Amino acid sequence: MSGLRVLISSSLALALVATALASPAPTSSAPPTPPPNLPTGLAPRGPMTPPARPAPPRPVPVATPAGATGAAPAAAANAARAPGASGATGAAAPATPKLKVGETFEWPTAMDQVWPTAGKVRLDQRNGKPLCIFFWGTGSPIARTDLVAFDAFVKKEGLRSKMDVYALGGFTAEKSSGADLKDMAQILGLQEIPIVSDPDFLLSIRLGAEQYPEIDLVGSDNKLLAKAIRGLDHGNLQVQTSPKGDVTPMNAADYIKLVATQKTGPSLPRTFPFYPTDRLIGHRFPDFQLPEFSEDGFGKGKMEKLSRLLSGKRPAIVMFFSATCEHCQVDIPQMVKFVAAHPGVYDIIGVTRIRNDQHRKVSAAYFKQQGITWPIVEDGGNVSDDWLVTSTPTDVYLNPHGTVVSASYYQHQDLEADWLRQAPLLAKAPDGTPLPQETGWAFPLDLKDEAGKPVSLSSMAGKPTIVHFWATWCAPCRGELPALIARLPALQAKANVVLVSVEDDPKVLAKHRADTGLSFKSYIAPHGGLAGKLDFSRSVPRTYVLDAHGRIINVYAGTYEWADDDKFGRIMARLTG
Repeated sequence: MSGLRVLISSSLALALVATALASPAPTSSAPPTPPPNLPTGLAPRGPMTPPARPAPPRPVPVATPAGATGAAPAAAANAARAPGASGATGAAAPATPKLKVGETFEWPTAMDQVWPTAGKVRLDQRNGKPLCIFFWGTGSPIARTDLVAFDAFVKKEGLRSKMDVYALGGFTAEKSSGADLKDMAQILGLQEIPIVSDPDFLLSIRLGAEQYPEIDLVGSDNKLLAKAIRGLDHGNLQVQTSPKGDVTPMNAADYIKLVATQKTGPSLPRTFPFYPTDRLIGHRFPDFQLPEFSEDGFGKGKMEKLSRLLSGKRPAIVMFFSATCEHCQVDIPQMVKFVAAHPGVYDIIGVTRIRNDQHRKVSAAYFKQQGITWPIVEDGGNVSDDWLVTSTPTDVYLNPHGTVVSASYYQHQDLEADWLRQAPLLAKAPDGTPLPQETGWAFPLDLKDEAGKPVSLSSMAGKPTIVHFWATWCAPCRGELPALIARLPALQAKANVVLVSVEDDPKVLAKHRADTGLSFKSYIAPHGGLAGKLDFSRSVPRTYVLDAHGRIINVYAGTYEWADDDKFGRIMARLTG
């Protein structure tokens, strides 16, 4: 994985946007109401009045929609078990209405604090302090990254002396637990923010936290001040800073510090959208290699690398979309007409994610029905994570040399006019800087081989690593192991594969091999590093997919269906840098 986990929008990014796109701009569409009919480019940040949305073309029979990554309660955002998804279907929203800014925050239920100490907390009883809640889920890479940055921010600013700050982890109770939140907090190396669990997203739903990450603030008088802040770099917050109604735009970090000082305000009646993909602006695109979409399943199409699909002679548009996204269905016919009328103006690459077999069939039919001619590659989740995509459609605009100049997230009212206006601006946009590169190793752990020789997991640095925890006494582990061993040659061609028995005695492994006839190498006795904080035997089998620096790409709790070609293809895609 690239340095996106530590990426913050830079002054260079803003300068590039100002230079290349003097006017604001949108495109396609994401959450519920589209923005106004502005030219394409950086999504608008100021006050807006939505236009009437044109009716989308009649779609082919709709399957399960491929919704946005990062979804929270409505899509059960924890989902560490769904490759690349920040959420999986789960919690049903109660009838309780969502709290609005200005209303009184009441939550009489004592909640479980799981880290750094265990206990009960009442979030609506705070001794005159304002409250800041960071909503997250263990399965959302963007939420994990932003939580680390938020934790450092809270510590640097000393905010906990001025306000109560909690990270609220939502999950589906039947699939996860507060222990998973505690484990992740320790893996991420959090130092400051207490972690509170939100089983079945009950408080998340009450506050309307529909996408992770989200930051909400409550005044010392228990009035809800702000919601739907997406990160510390969420900018253009319209903050009323005087009794006369004067408004000062500021970013989220400055606004949080202001609330910590003023305690009962100021409030944000409306928070305009922010999309993390904007953080790529001013940088060269994160390259990727993915299979072409195929009706036959994931990974059945030809492997394509983005840098090879781009001509380097014209601007490019990388569109993250779904055939069952109604806003995408507004843009796709316009795109087909544009390509036919204006060939060679843009390199266009479509990136789609497929949720299940029915969705694959519907997508294949839709692509044929529309007559799409540009390449469509299928993402197993890793590329959406790297490009910080949280909704569809997300259109990312590149200059001819691969610098991200702008991005947009809404359907076009007049795509042809927008794209023709954009093309010369993109062609002349200056080149940006490479993405920050990560260093070090983030998953410290010591092991022993069966001869008792110590091995450090950090010795695996430089290549993606799969760490699979199991035990001979675990029936699901024993059932999963043959399929995993059969896949080892393919996996080892792309990654280090480290099987780790949580047992200490190598004799039990020898006996298991003799009993089953399986031939495999496994380490034993995890100790040191994270093993001093986490009990890896608490829940096995469990598989961690790490990037070349030991940072978590995904966690698969429970057995993984290694024998399923489609599921195996998705985990293989996550090993592609």
